[in-house]
Amino acid sequence: MKYFDYIYYRVFSTYQKWREPDPWIYASILIALLQFLNLLVIYLIVDGLINTSANLKPVIVVLIVVLIGLNFQRYNKVKPYEKLKDLWKEEQKEAKKKRGWFIILYIIISVLLPIAYGFIKHNFIGGKSFLG
Repeated sequence: MKYFDYIYYRVFSTYQKWREPDPWIYASILIALLQFLNLLVIYLIVDGLINTSANLKPVIVVLIVVLIGLNFQRYNKVKPYEKLKDLWKEEQKEAKKKRGWFIILYIIISVLLPIAYGFIKHNFIGGKSFLG
């Protein structure tokens, strides 16, 4: 959870610098989205191995809402921004820059993995390929 705490802290700080009125909303939703995408990739891998055919749209919607709710609870009650700021306020500039690049890379990978899985499954494994 510490990695998600750090991402929350950095996203909150960024939106705060941009003078957004509610930076916690953006940070909470981004954390929930990343957690959901990670769980989705795990599900897709497991589904590929055991080949389930359940309609999971309602479960996906509930999961996203639950993740947003849990993150809202965590970052408003358990670990508010002020506590996270105290943890990383003395962070060295070079370390902050390096961790910032890791966050960007993590976001990109989290978004691209489900897309890549869908592309491969649809175009190569499923027998239908737009390549020919």
